Amino acid sequence: MTKPEAGSQENPENILIEKLSSADYVAVIVKPGKSESRIVSYSERNDEFIIELKARPVDGKANTELLRYMKKLTGSALVIASGASSRRKVLKRI
Repeated sequence: MTKPEAGSQENPENILIEKLSSADYVAVIVKPGKSESRIVSYSERNDEFIIELKARPVDGKANTELLRYMKKLTGSALVIASGASSRRKVLKRI
């Protein structure tokens, strides 16, 4: 996982917004059951974001929170294109 270089103005949220402005898909690894929902980091090597979610992975609650959080952050509606029952997911902008 890589984080922005020291002194860089880029943070994972800005990278995500920039990626979704030019791509329809984004890869994420979800870590549910955390104290707050947030983007932890972006891995350039794997081209994926690490996202912590407050919701637990029960009855689709973590997936629902992921999509709600991403819409709030990016302003774009997204759906889970693959990985609905996995921590590794691909989200598609609709």
